[in-house]
Amino acid sequence: MLKPLRPNSLDVVILLVGYIVLDWASYINPLHDLSITPWNPAPALGLLYL
Repeated sequence: MLKPLRPNSLDVVILLVGYIVLDWASYINPLHDLSITPWNPAPALGLLYL
């Protein structure tokens, strides 16, 4: 049976910085006056770390 792995602090920092950068980058060109973007890669990074 596999033991659950605890993320170390470097993994957490990389995930948070990557999430914030991708969230910022995806908001560069919002659609018209709706303030929404057609893509959202930040949650995909979170799923990658799962």
